[in-house]
Amino acid sequence: ASRDGASTASLGSLLTEPEFVYLQHGLKIRAECGINAEVEKQLEMGKKLLAAGQLADALSHFHAAIEGDSDNYIAYYRRATVYLAMGKSKAAIRDLSKVVELKQDFTSARLQRGHLLLKQGKFDEAEDDFKNVLKSNPSNNEEKEAQTQLTKSDELQRLYSQALSAYQQEDYEAAIPLLDEILAVCVWDAELRELRAECYIKEGEPSKAISDLKAAAKLKSDNTEAFYKISRIYYQLGDHELSLSEVRECLKLDQDHKRCFSLYKQVKKLNKQIESAEEFIREGSILQRKTSAEAYLLEDLYEEGTLVCILYIFAVSVSKIFNMRFDAALCCLSLISTVADLGKYLLLIFCLYQFCRLLLQKLPSPSLLMLASLLAPYKRRWNTAALLKITDGLYAEAWLKVRKLVSWAGAPRLGLRWLLGVTEPKWNCAPPHPC
Repeated sequence: ASRDGASTASLGSLLTEPEFVYLQHGLKIRAECGINAEVEKQLEMGKKLLAAGQLADALSHFHAAIEGDSDNYIAYYRRATVYLAMGKSKAAIRDLSKVVELKQDFTSARLQRGHLLLKQGKFDEAEDDFKNVLKSNPSNNEEKEAQTQLTKSDELQRLYSQALSAYQQEDYEAAIPLLDEILAVCVWDAELRELRAECYIKEGEPSKAISDLKAAAKLKSDNTEAFYKISRIYYQLGDHELSLSEVRECLKLDQDHKRCFSLYKQVKKLNKQIESAEEFIREGSILQRKTSAEAYLLEDLYEEGTLVCILYIFAVSVSKIFNMRFDAALCCLSLISTVADLGKYLLLIFCLYQFCRLLLQKLPSPSLLMLASLLAPYKRRWNTAALLKITDGLYAEAWLKVRKLVSWAGAPRLGLRWLLGVTEPKWNCAPPHPC
């Protein structure tokens, strides 16, 4: 083209003006034909690779076609198809919007974009596309599909209104199935997932809430709120490591996020307390090995789940988020009842003493006495005098103090609960409970 331009410049003085203009126009057409031929080649190669499932290679050819002709709506449409196959819905919508901008009567692009917008929960925008398809002389199949999707959109909006009303009235049990039905279609709606997560939290189903919040975090790249909520739930469950991991993700997105930073400091503090508890238990284990006929390593306790249960109790006790979990205490007490070995029994008693000491700081006396009443049956399991002869140091001190706690519950348990007005707690220690 540059050689042709130089030639025309030199010929300009020899030709009349009409002849010169005609020559320039001819050269322009020839150049455009060359570009279009290259674009068509890229489109054809991309189409073959797409059919073969080689998405990355097909995408590179469609990129090249668009670079060669930025107004080629077919290139944008085919690239949108590749993006969809790769799961990149946002990029696909951008390309489909460009197709509609370049060719407004391209009903296939409008119909496809409407489908994607509906999956994102953008009902009004999706309906606009379906209505425009009906106005654009569509084929019978396209007309039928657009009408079906309009009906579906109306139904989804009705369900959403009902779900929102139930949520606002704190009827979370009714809201969840309605949101389930909407999310079966609107799978890419982050806000709906966050709303259902809130319902799950209120209904005491944290694992389901975490699942929805993680999906919402993926759907919305800067979703600091989702990471904050996930971290908060893990913290409330006593899983300090996962809580710390999630709150760090929040701070990666926004270092100045006040609530995430505050929670980060809180979880870090809890982490140190847990480490201190582990060290405390380890020291107690060493002392116990000196006084017991048989040595039981810390690893043995891990294998039995005993230490995991103890640490869970400790995490809950320092959490200050949920009320004290007596079911966790009962889990450890159940473990004690299965321990036929004095050494391991002592270690559990020692750790339960630490838990009781925390309870003294946090719970009113009726609740503490209820826990003491749960300990009462176990004080008769071993002969106290023999126990004190075998043990010394921390274990002896722990057992003596636990004995004092248990002695408060000398009355029958039913009489104690009647006296204090304490109702029977609901135990929940079935798998996959942390205990």
